[in-house]
Amino acid sequence: MSLSDKRTLSDHLTQILPNRDANVGNCEATRLADSVCIHLKHYFPILAKKSNPQSKKLREKFVRLILSTQDNKDFIYYKPSNDDTPNQSWNRPSAGYRQWRISYLMYEWDHVIPLNNLNKDGNCCRDVHALENLALMSGNCNQFVKCSLSIEMMLKILRGKNDNVLIDRITKVLDNRNKLFSSVEWANFKKEVYHNEINSLIDKVLLKN
Repeated sequence: MSLSDKRTLSDHLTQILPNRDANVGNCEATRLADSVCIHLKHYFPILAKKSNPQSKKLREKFVRLILSTQDNKDFIYYKPSNDDTPNQSWNRPSAGYRQWRISYLMYEWDHVIPLNNLNKDGNCCRDVHALENLALMSGNCNQFVKCSLSIEMMLKILRGKNDNVLIDRITKVLDNRNKLFSSVEWANFKKEVYHNEINSLIDKVLLKN
């Protein structure tokens, strides 16, 4: 790659700044409904199947529900006091600086309880693969701000920096998530997910017989 083809973070921030406060668009939400599949296969193999039409509808619904707890923005989103100042939401560069060439945020799935959170047996904590453990972050927030930290540890670091803006944002999102996960809407969604798993398995058995 020649020097003229390279992109700097400054280039990316200048390009993305007009969309800094934008909500997640439909195309990005559709992409997220596919990219979440790798995180679902442990407990929900049918939901993780991209070729299953009903699973796709459920994944798209899941994306909308998770985004609703984040105001359709980055988990660690905040609005700087100066309109010309970038916040901490930007893309990771990716191969060939591909994600630094676009003018919108490409969100990534994050595990609120980190995958490196091991139980007493040295295995992954069961909760890390739950639907309730997934959140959406920009590449920078996922890789460098949260950076495999637990929420408790991240808040502890932010308190040490007196970063009340981010503390308030994270606390608000966590409250929103708790409300969603204890709601009738979420309970009904989980029923749909389980029914989809069971019905697909039944169909598979019937086809064999």
